Amino acid sequence: MTIELWITVLVVGLLIVLSPGSQWMVTIKNSLSSKTHGMFTVWGMCSGSMIHILYCLLGIGIIIPQSVLLFNLIKWLGAAYLIYLGVKALFFQKEEPGLSFQRVTSPVGLSKWTAYRNGFFTSLLNPKATLFYLSLFTQVIHPEVAIGV
Repeated sequence: MTIELWITVLVVGLLIVLSPGSQWMVTIKNSLSSKTHGMFTVWGMCSGSMIHILYCLLGIGIIIPQSVLLFNLIKWLGAAYLIYLGVKALFFQKEEPGLSFQRVTSPVGLSKWTAYRNGFFTSLLNPKATLFYLSLFTQVIHPEVAIGV
């Protein structure tokens, strides 16, 4: 693969990552508790994205958009997970009522593993990620392109 293809994939991927969406919101929410939780969330999202990339490059990703049942299953699981996170955030109460200017360093129930898991499942259960990687790879990477550098 040429350096131009690598740069194209990198730039398009960065633009998608920087655009607001569910992953962006989960990252912001977890980053408000601490930088460490934000980083673990991002690492979880990267792990989920790597799974999307792997099955798209192997050709398995083409099955998901063509199977209405599978696509809807992933879509509804993703929606249910985001609703779960939203309801959980709504019913989370701070120790002191009202606004506080002190940084909460460790909210109840949020550990590094929980932050990673939030990021991982938010990424993995996003059906748009499959469509994004499929469309990117079919436009940029052709079957005759060698993957190695």
